[in-house]
Amino acid sequence: MWSEISKIIGANPVMTIVITIIGTFSIWMYKEFKEMMTQKKKARLASIDEKIKINNQLYASAAALTHDSDNRELRIAFMNKIGEYSSLLSEDVQYVARDYCKYGDAQYLGSLMALVEVDLHRFNKERRRITEEEDSTDVINYVFKLVDPLKPLFAAWLFISFMLLSITSYYLQPLFYHKVLVIVTSATVLLSAIQAYVLISLAMAKQLVRHRAQKWLIFISIMGAPILSLLHSALTFLSLAIQITAIILLLRLNNKKKKGIITLE
Repeated sequence: MWSEISKIIGANPVMTIVITIIGTFSIWMYKEFKEMMTQKKKARLASIDEKIKINNQLYASAAALTHDSDNRELRIAFMNKIGEYSSLLSEDVQYVARDYCKYGDAQYLGSLMALVEVDLHRFNKERRRITEEEDSTDVINYVFKLVDPLKPLFAAWLFISFMLLSITSYYLQPLFYHKVLVIVTSATVLLSAIQAYVLISLAMAKQLVRHRAQKWLIFISIMGAPILSLLHSALTFLSLAIQITAIILLLRLNNKKKKGIITLE
């Protein structure tokens, strides 16, 4: 079989050039993705270390202020830390810290320390996971490291193939209406594939957090909407409308600000 394939390729110089280009491009992309992943892990580890350091300092400052709440110097130092570290603190910690600065109620310090403890536990857990993966000498883990860059590479080639197929299908359509259908169908399938890829990637990286049923319904709507196109071509536009509506709802849920602060008495 391989000898027959080599004869076919050897007899067709155009195919030889195409395969050479695809192979070279794939190797280059693999190396680039591998380097990007390595740098991303290093940057993530540095970011986690910085957040652990800052949260520990904030916790110590809040603890000192808890024992001496009337100390003006400690309060000023604490507020300065809040202002300096604000961008690196979790949203919940920022809310509680700002309310303490606004109202000066010592009860907020207890809430803040509890939230910081939760964040520190999460950061330390993630740090251990990353360092264990990097330092592991296990053969299976080593194989996974080699395979990891293939996932975005496969996704890239899948995207390129999908776009070429969509463009070809577009130009083969005789009517304008059918051309529009191809565009809309391609858009819905692409949105669905992106949503599925994100969820699968997060699940494989063990970073898929628990969402409320409302969010999962939105995810399923985005991924499942293109199925309507199989029932009737006219439903393609409904598929896109469902996806756009779902994305808007998802953005609103993510941007929704929490109201009210819980204090620990």
